[in-house]
Amino acid sequence: MKSGSIYEGQVNDLNERHGYGVYSVVAGGRYEGEWVKGFKHGQGKFFTKEGTLGYEGEWECGEPHGVGKTYNAAGNCTYEGEFKKGFKKGSRRITYRDLMKKKA
Repeated sequence: MKSGSIYEGQVNDLNERHGYGVYSVVAGGRYEGEWVKGFKHGQGKFFTKEGTLGYEGEWECGEPHGVGKTYNAAGNCTYEGEFKKGFKKGSRRITYRDLMKKKA
């Protein structure tokens, strides 16, 4: 764990993050979700240093893996689909929104 970072949650007999917990990194960013033997694993959410949701979904061995969603800084879902070892893969739906507003 990085110096100054905080973990609040369950641990196993080896004092590894295991079960549900929240990990806040000193330089910014936060993960809330399930852990297995010290790795993000199962369902979880990653929040950016600004506090906005960046990813929610399945994790495996510390990386997005399985079904998940990514979000932009405005909170709009930009991708919904499969991830493999942290990369977008397989079937998916990419959402593009026109965020430009017409001037009156």
